[in-house]
Amino acid sequence: MRRAFALARRDRGAAAALQHRAVTVVVSAYFRADYATAAVTAAYPGSAIAAATVSARAGDRTVDGDARVVSFESGRLARLTDGVVLARAGDTVALCAATTSRDYDASSAIKGFVPLMVDYRERSYAKGKIPSTFPRREGAPKEREILAMRVIDRATRPLFAKEYAREIMLQCVVMASDGGEDPGVLCVNGASAALMASSIPWRGPVGACRVAAFATADGDGDGYEFVVSPSDAVNEDADFTLFYAGNEGRALMIEAQANRRGVPEAVVARALRRAHDAVRELLPPQLELAEKIGKPKSPLPPPLVTKAMKEKMYDVAKARILSLYEEHIQDKHERGRKMAELQAQVIEEIINDHADWVSESNADEALLGSAYFQTCARVMRERVLDDGVRVDGRGVRDLRALDGVTGGMPVVHGSALFERGNTQALATVTLGSLEDQQRLDNLTGPTSKRLMLHYSFPSFSVNETGGGRGISRREVGHGALAEKSLLAVFPEETTFPFAVRVNAETLESNGSPPLAAVCS
Repeated sequence: MRRAFALARRDRGAAAALQHRAVTVVVSAYFRADYATAAVTAAYPGSAIAAATVSARAGDRTVDGDARVVSFESGRLARLTDGVVLARAGDTVALCAATTSRDYDASSAIKGFVPLMVDYRERSYAKGKIPSTFPRREGAPKEREILAMRVIDRATRPLFAKEYAREIMLQCVVMASDGGEDPGVLCVNGASAALMASSIPWRGPVGACRVAAFATADGDGDGYEFVVSPSDAVNEDADFTLFYAGNEGRALMIEAQANRRGVPEAVVARALRRAHDAVRELLPPQLELAEKIGKPKSPLPPPLVTKAMKEKMYDVAKARILSLYEEHIQDKHERGRKMAELQAQVIEEIINDHADWVSESNADEALLGSAYFQTCARVMRERVLDDGVRVDGRGVRDLRALDGVTGGMPVVHGSALFERGNTQALATVTLGSLEDQQRLDNLTGPTSKRLMLHYSFPSFSVNETGGGRGISRREVGHGALAEKSLLAVFPEETTFPFAVRVNAETLESNGSPPLAAVCS
């Protein structure tokens, strides 16, 4: 995927030659004019609407009608909210809100952690339906909603300044759905627009879209044509689908899936290029919206862990950290124990031997501890890039020891154990009839699925306490990733009329347990 994206960037100049198959995007941003804007501004003079008109015509074929309008409206609804946008794509409507806490969280600033929370909900009334639950109202988030939360998080989190260190919450509520397009894509764009209109410092905007690739005899060059923002019906027939989020110059989040035939790497590169060109067209309306009604951004506090602290820690600890890495300790817990012992030694040495500097820079144990972990990461990165050696002694192209065994678990329909280094996963398979397939109650997309992969990540797999309080968002997301990998080789219903449930239990974790779940 990285190489494909590099090809996409290198070959961007060739995009003009592919334009006749592209989904063209025309942006027209307008304020206090046209349809709903006049009614909105009559009662709320500070409101505005920005819109991007998306033509969905690919080649000689029209997909999802002649045009689709993506618009961002602010100023009429939820006026007490820091940043709020009513995002529309066709007749799909989502309310996206961005709020922040007044309280400064020093511990998050020291750790370099962005305290971001995302909540995404699809209301049943959005498609004119009463919930089928016993209390007749929406309950806990469904799997689809959790996956959308993770997508919005991954697309927006990299652009927050870690110095801000105040709780941030993005809330997206799908209020209407025409069933033509995934509302999760709209909510990434809506959340971005809400952040742009808010007082929260954020290096946005971002845009998001889906791209579907179809093999065709008269496609461009490699025999594939592309559709931007396909409907779910179009998406299901695609040979390759891509969910892409990015800003003007960078990719921020990529999810992709191919059918059992797979696609050439050049097609992936073209899809990435096409997606990036499409999301760039969704940025100007957000910028205009922010210019018209955006609130002044809150100032960023100075970083608690200063550059001087990082450089002092690097000068004092680099040689000893490098010496520890050169031991090539295979056990992650043993390596962690030694790193913690070294941390205590180095911090004590700096406090005792550099007391004047500590006093002048207002350094303490917590700040120096954060500087220590950043130094560890810096030394490790330099060692990998300069010497080509990873922390456990492997080269950049060396694999950890692999092992796998089938069977071994009685009674169950099937089982297998897979190991890669210190990562271990046990998978069991249960075969059922079509009546056992999972029924899906979503606004868009399929209504059922025969392959279900349920991923578990218990705390004992990393020798920690806690957990056991239900399914985490991480488990849902990693399970969906592994399930997507297996779908490409799962038999069609006509040849295999059964439902299959795979349980992937992570027993040890030292990197990429979802990939171990796929292999097991």
